Amino acid sequence: MSHEQAHHAADRAPDDVRLRPFIVIGAVLIVIAVLASAWSWRMAAVALPQTITPETVPPRVAGITLGLISHAADARIMRERQAQRLREYGWIPDEPGFVRIPIDQAKAAWLAQEQR
Repeated sequence: MSHEQAHHAADRAPDDVRLRPFIVIGAVLIVIAVLASAWSWRMAAVALPQTITPETVPPRVAGITLGLISHAADARIMRERQAQRLREYGWIPDEPGFVRIPIDQAKAAWLAQEQR
């Protein structure tokens, strides 16, 4: 080691850190992250349909329709069935011997019983 090199090394504080390697590694990591993000966006664009149409809605699985469009139609059908059940007579399958009566008739019977 020459006298100048030894003097230059002595001038530098022990806590001095060479920043160049860290800057290079940081820049490389940023480039890798940008490339990975671009690649994942490209893969997602290829894998997914651009628009949701009735043809892209998945089929029924175990009686449940999967997809955003079908949920509204299924909910409408379910509300219609429930409203129909409230207007008609029927047997209650879980309770043998019990029957279902129309909701308007049940309300009238309950009010008459409460007024007595």
